[in-house]
Amino acid sequence: MFTALLADDEINILNLLEKLIDWNALNIEVIGKCQSGSEAYQAIISRKPDIVIIDIKMPGLSGLDVVRQIQEE
Repeated sequence: MFTALLADDEINILNLLEKLIDWNALNIEVIGKCQSGSEAYQAIISRKPDIVIIDIKMPGLSGLDVVRQIQEE
């Protein structure tokens, strides 16, 4: 089973992503939902998800900033 982390500053979008996709049919477990780039960064470091779906514009770190920082590590 794969793991996924969802990150978006709008809670409605996070909830829609979680509910609209049949994660079990895809053999994916959603292991976290984050509402800021810095929260997503910390979750990625600590939980090491296989898949990250992240919004580009978020408070704190943008999605692109998070990707850059993760790539540097």
